[in-house]
Amino acid sequence: MRTHTPKPSSASWGKAARPASVAETPWRGGLMIGVYVMTALLAYLGPLGFAPLIALGGLLCLTGLREVRPPQPVVWPWLALVLWAVISLIWSPAPPNPGLVLEYPRPEMATGMKLLLQLAVCSVFIMSAAQLCETSAQRALWVMAGGMTLLAGLLMIEALQSASFYQAIKAMIGQPIRTELAMRNVAQGTYVLGLLFWPAALCLAADKIRAFGPFLIALLGIGLGLATYRFSSDAPLAALVVSSVVFWAVQRTGAAACLAIALASLVYWLVAPVVIVLAVQLGVFDWAGPRLGASWDARLDIWRFATARIIEHPLRGWGLDTSRIFTEIPLHTHDAALQIWLELGAIGAALMCLAWVAIFSLINNLAQRDRNLGAVAAATAVTYLTIGALSFGVWQEWWLALGALAFATIAMLDRARASLRRRTQAIMALERI
Repeated sequence: MRTHTPKPSSASWGKAARPASVAETPWRGGLMIGVYVMTALLAYLGPLGFAPLIALGGLLCLTGLREVRPPQPVVWPWLALVLWAVISLIWSPAPPNPGLVLEYPRPEMATGMKLLLQLAVCSVFIMSAAQLCETSAQRALWVMAGGMTLLAGLLMIEALQSASFYQAIKAMIGQPIRTELAMRNVAQGTYVLGLLFWPAALCLAADKIRAFGPFLIALLGIGLGLATYRFSSDAPLAALVVSSVVFWAVQRTGAAACLAIALASLVYWLVAPVVIVLAVQLGVFDWAGPRLGASWDARLDIWRFATARIIEHPLRGWGLDTSRIFTEIPLHTHDAALQIWLELGAIGAALMCLAWVAIFSLINNLAQRDRNLGAVAAATAVTYLTIGALSFGVWQEWWLALGALAFATIAMLDRARASLRRRTQAIMALERI
């Protein structure tokens, strides 16, 4: 990968544009290393553990923040979205007593309260990652890249052996599991590997391991591809294909590609229900359902039902967590945009658009300083969007925590590559003499 630095920019990714600190940050650096060690383990053994992992990391980061600043502009649209979600509890039929989250049988199950708390701890976690010194960031990222490489190799072996190692581990702890269930559980690791694939690949492309880098990057791709194929987890594979196109486009064109991707995300969040309505009216769903298999046929039925409910309350939506009360929808709509429209209406969709515009604005600024890193950030964001569009509920804590981890990883990459950008700028200056 080549580093393209057309011009310096004052814009920042979590204020990372300021000169990298030469002071070590051993506490937070060690904490981030621990988080990445646990990331590789949880990806294989239990992805649901990411929510408490990042929450604990955010709380522990409070003791090591060098600067306490107001939240970055990227946080405000997300805060507005969460507050609107909490307000929607007033009319949501989901809680036992709408709007009174403390009257839940288990208060920790109140989605609105959890979203507020998770936004707070994840923001602290990302801010702390953005304040790491260059050396600490590099060390943590090498652990991340190594962990993802080992995960890719393990997933490859499990794919070839039908998750036999996972079954053996379960048997050792007295929890034997059937092969098909073991394969389904191991498949969860493909979502983690898919999300961190591009940051890991950028680390592995470093000059320090030039002789092994291409082989290790190929291992990441082969492990992810083989596991997704063997375990039938289509979303990570689709995300890898789409994000590869995005990476290439941003690396080649920079701002133009970032603008196109941002516009595409706006179209997705805003017009998803319209597309479904048109597809239903034109008979596309009736034609495609029997041809796509049972899984996709079920998705089409869910999308058809969800869109019909969206039309009934298009502006404010049905309220937070409403997806869970419809028997025709198993837990969530299996499409992020439709779930936002169903629960939070057009207002929620507009706020989600603002949130992603803020993220792609940061990515564009990042690409102006470091084209490769901007391409990696864009590919990672599109990976998150693609997987979320097909697989998970919008409010699933572990998936939100993984999004925060990916954001923090990009912030650390920005810190870790500061000296590389300085060297590149110096070489370019010499070439102009």
